[in-house]
Amino acid sequence: MALLHIERALIGRGTWREAHLWVTKAVAGRVSATDTSGLYLGAPAVAFMLDAAATGASGRYQEALADVDGHVVALSHRRAEAALARIKAGEFPGFREYDVFFGLSGLGALLLRRASDSSAMERVLDYLVALARPRQVDGDVLPGWWVGHDPHRRISASYQEGHGNFGLAHGITGPLALLSQAMRRGIIVDGQHEAIITICEWLDSWQQEGAAGPWWPEWITLAELRTGQPHQSGPARPSWCYGTPGIARAGQLAGIATGDAHRQRMYEQALIRCLDDPEQLVLQRQLVVVW
Repeated sequence: MALLHIERALIGRGTWREAHLWVTKAVAGRVSATDTSGLYLGAPAVAFMLDAAATGASGRYQEALADVDGHVVALSHRRAEAALARIKAGEFPGFREYDVFFGLSGLGALLLRRASDSSAMERVLDYLVALARPRQVDGDVLPGWWVGHDPHRRISASYQEGHGNFGLAHGITGPLALLSQAMRRGIIVDGQHEAIITICEWLDSWQQEGAAGPWWPEWITLAELRTGQPHQSGPARPSWCYGTPGIARAGQLAGIATGDAHRQRMYEQALIRCLDDPEQLVLQRQLVVVW
């Protein structure tokens, strides 16, 4: 609600007095900076909110932002080190390690806005580069972001071997978008370009062609990985979290970041054709714009 009133104030549809009341309510209780917090929870969420209010040369909330920025940087360091240790131990990740909502992709996106020159930003990118490296498990070559749970973060019989997720919210296109945006701004670590290409090649290998243009599965199981064919028969809802819009945005950013004009145009055309397909649009009453 605070973000809504901040946006209303920014465009002159509301007042800053009203927005400040909602900001105050948002931080009225204890604000967590523990390792369970992320872009949608705790100190990072507060930083995102205050950053939105501080847009332009207003000088709003600068003292509060300086304080919460320190917590976000420290949190990002801890989370990145823990994730790199998990990779070294050969364990599967979970969504909460790397995704946009609660993971390091969301924290990294915030750092890109607030502390892009920090060592925490560099460490998050180091982690995402490591995440992109494939690993061998019992004879199968799995992408590094293959999680050990089902798409709802549960352990279930249908996903005993986990799954590979394509979505922008919880899948690999979230890290792809962050790696690409950082590269566009000249923030580059060793292996970053190669990581972007690795993820793009994964998307290429699972791209499906339909009457309304290219589409990608929401996720795949180990059985699908082995056959090279998704069980999903066609494009799902055109949402930013799992559908073509989110995947296309990440792919477009990758094309721009790497200077691959063909890839950029392909993903732009994928979005255009998706939005021109009534069968897809009927699946989604409201499209959250991420472009």
